[in-house]
Amino acid sequence: MPTQLFGVLFAFFTLLFFSLSTHSKVYQCTDANDSVVFQGTPCAEEAKETELYKAKQGKFGFHPSWFVSPRIGGAVARCTDTGCVCKGSTYEYQQNLNSRLLNAMSSLQGAWRYYQTNFDRYIEVQKRGNAASIKKTVGDAACKVAIHQKTIELYYQEVADTIINEHEMASSAMNKIDAQCKQPNETGWTNSDRAKAWVKCKDRNRKAHNQANRLKRQYSSYYYSLMQEQKKLFKPRQVNG
Repeated sequence: MPTQLFGVLFAFFTLLFFSLSTHSKVYQCTDANDSVVFQGTPCAEEAKETELYKAKQGKFGFHPSWFVSPRIGGAVARCTDTGCVCKGSTYEYQQNLNSRLLNAMSSLQGAWRYYQTNFDRYIEVQKRGNAASIKKTVGDAACKVAIHQKTIELYYQEVADTIINEHEMASSAMNKIDAQCKQPNETGWTNSDRAKAWVKCKDRNRKAHNQANRLKRQYSSYYYSLMQEQKKLFKPRQVNG
């Protein structure tokens, strides 16, 4: 697919996701087996429903369930260019902005799982007695969630646009180099003038092609990681327990 067309389609679907998420409410649905799911539509009749009014709007088209505040912990992340602070704990940023964003997008998913595991433990221990020590662990887990949420909020728009543009530019540059050498429509090996001209053109452009290809691979690594993490965050967050 031509890079320009892909860019238009990407922008369209991102806008579509953003439009849908910013106008929808978020529901927490619990079925008879105590399985919990967050979704943008009301729960089924047989499921227990809790409307999450505190859910932030779906930023950048991501599902709002990833950006709700953890129920226990009261975590607030304060971030600068070098890192974040939450309840006295410091989280230092990676210098590479691409890695900084992609790590936050990936780590947010794991942070929520870690928080949920400790939250479930806290609820069980609280039923039996003092849960103060576990509550601190839950608070620390909530901070990890808050830090990754804040990092995405701060860097997604700028860094994601840069990753996409660099990938498209690198792909376009390599396509232009390769388009300079048109392979003749001939079967098998031939000594025609057109075949010789094509071989000479490929040899002449080999260095430029290899440089462009290395650049494309470098940017493609970030690009496909971004696409993968976006796909996960577009979907509702699911938890058990």
